[in-house]
Amino acid sequence: KRQVAGRHVKLISFPKMDSDFLVISLRMPVGTTVAKTESTLRKIEHIADKVPEIKHYYTLVGGEISMDEPILKATQPHLGQLMIELIPMEKRTRTSDEIINQMRKQTSQLSGIDSLEYNTMGGPSAGPEIAIEVSGRQTARVISTVKSIKKRISQFAGVYDIRDDFEEGNREIQIELLHSAKGLGLTTTGVSQQIRSAFHGLKARTIQRRGESVDIVVRYVGKRRNTISDLEKMWISTPGGVRVPLSEVAVMHEGIGYATINHTNLKRAVTIFASVNNEVGNSDEIMDRLESEYPRIELNHPGIKLCSTGGRRENARAMESIWLGFILAVSLIYICLACLFRSYVQPIIVMISIPMAFVGVTLGHLIMGYPITLLSQIGYVALAGIAVNDALILVDYANRLVRKGTDRSEAVYLAGLRRLRPIILTSLTTILGLAPLLAERSFQARFLIPMAISITFGLAAATFLTLLLVPSLYLVFEDIRTGIHHLWHGK
Repeated sequence: KRQVAGRHVKLISFPKMDSDFLVISLRMPVGTTVAKTESTLRKIEHIADKVPEIKHYYTLVGGEISMDEPILKATQPHLGQLMIELIPMEKRTRTSDEIINQMRKQTSQLSGIDSLEYNTMGGPSAGPEIAIEVSGRQTARVISTVKSIKKRISQFAGVYDIRDDFEEGNREIQIELLHSAKGLGLTTTGVSQQIRSAFHGLKARTIQRRGESVDIVVRYVGKRRNTISDLEKMWISTPGGVRVPLSEVAVMHEGIGYATINHTNLKRAVTIFASVNNEVGNSDEIMDRLESEYPRIELNHPGIKLCSTGGRRENARAMESIWLGFILAVSLIYICLACLFRSYVQPIIVMISIPMAFVGVTLGHLIMGYPITLLSQIGYVALAGIAVNDALILVDYANRLVRKGTDRSEAVYLAGLRRLRPIILTSLTTILGLAPLLAERSFQARFLIPMAISITFGLAAATFLTLLLVPSLYLVFEDIRTGIHHLWHGK
């Protein structure tokens, strides 16, 4: 489960943040005219005009702007976008997600739309919460698998905007060579080139006319390339110079082409996307359930390969990097402390503050009402280097007193008494320095708050538990060391 053991604090890799900017991406069926796309966008604008929180909006017809970079990603007549600026979040009573939910209900009645995707701009993001890539050799089998997975995803609570990146193209004439064509030396490439040259044209040469280059294109005259029957009556030249009717070497049938064809490892690939309302469902839990079903789906659909992409894959990479850094940081801390104390045991006493700090991290997120996110875990890695400071001050002072001849129990008592003020002040300065960030409600600061929660509450818990646990552990380890010494040396 993607929750802390008590199930009161959720674990969400990339939570949705309230935003002042929304993007509505419209996809009509391939072949839709610009006028029809514009008409649909006008209907969405009419709905947006009735939302009081909307300050401005900008409409793009016949194209899409990338969410990651301010560049035009695609220009096709069936595409459109509506970019919306909301009034600042400090001045509105509803979040951007609540506004999106309202508009989604109102636009659900629009007809003739392939997909209508709502996104927020700004803040950390790794793409849709659910992204599953389906790949295989046979396109029909891939599409069939995609439909069954989309049906399965729709059964989870809180999932919406289920879509995929497969786009059907326009109607087309598909030509398949017969076995007789191979005996004449004809190939698919050769026949397709002849058909293209006859109907689209073949550049024969380029001439200069009045200082300009003019291409001479050879093709059938207009009255012989207007209907399907003109194609059926076409003659094809064989490599031996013999001309044969196209109908004798190929079979033609109508079909639907593909607007886009994606490949992964030389296989046809279609990616399924979906968004999740984390107030209702947990995206990580849903992906865990779906990934556990991958073997069954692949068994029921031979030749199909499933792979998690999008935010799931990016999160896995990020987590691998974070915990690798955490292990490296803890190892370096131990080496530094071992050199300082000239002991292999006392660094463990000091570093016990690191796991104790996680108690504060969990409680802090519970108190503040935030889930533990990727940034929370980055904050915990940073906390590992801060949390040991209090225990370091305590143990170092106790060691100094012991070297001066003070009894160990007395030394620990005096260290706690005399180092209490420096320990409290050391932690308090860091906590108070981050406190304004916890109270900040602006969009620019909100995605950093989970990191601040980890450091602030983790340090507070580590300080409190250090004062209670570290002195006891100091004496326990010394008793163990003394006992081992007596057993080894017999005195």
